[in-house]
Amino acid sequence: EDAAVAARFGLPLERVTTQRTRVGYVPMALREGDDVVAFATFSPSHPGAYPFCVARPDLARPLLEALRPHADPNRADFLYVTAEGDPALARTLLDAGATVLFELYRMGAPLP
Repeated sequence: EDAAVAARFGLPLERVTTQRTRVGYVPMALREGDDVVAFATFSPSHPGAYPFCVARPDLARPLLEALRPHADPNRADFLYVTAEGDPALARTLLDAGATVLFELYRMGAPLP
């Protein structure tokens, strides 16, 4: 279902496949019916989730709750997430107490 996840969240297919198959990472998807409405890959050793994508900001909490059981209890009690290209998700996370560590700008262009 990598292609469906990539199309749903505007991600390159290769990024979804690469992240989902990384050793030690936990891929997580939430569904509403047959539709994937949230997707993340979680690295318990980091701890971080990238990509972290939701169809609606209110799905951030259920996605985080689905990832929680996979967290390493001996690691920090925080999680790094990337709210790439989703200002509504970023606002929801900030309103819930998250802090911005740094902002990223993804740029691309064809190579001549």
